[in-house]
Amino acid sequence: MKKILTRSQKLTDELTVVVNEKRDGLDFEYTSVYYLDNEVDEESGMITENLVPHYTRDQMDRNLKALKSAYDIAKLNQNKDE
Repeated sequence: MKKILTRSQKLTDELTVVVNEKRDGLDFEYTSVYYLDNEVDEESGMITENLVPHYTRDQMDRNLKALKSAYDIAKLNQNKDE
């Protein structure tokens, strides 16, 4: 399991969640990765105590690839059924 350094300079684990999507009439799912870090108040710029999902650049790339792959597989399966 990957470790990510948070704003408070503490290591945290990379987390996963299964995402169910519906696009263009296709239902599919993929696994998304993220980590939890403190929320930043948009108005003041202050860091709050609330933990919310954040994404590293690598995680965003991996999530987009997983989404595209799941969509392509669902589309391929739909075309086989027709």
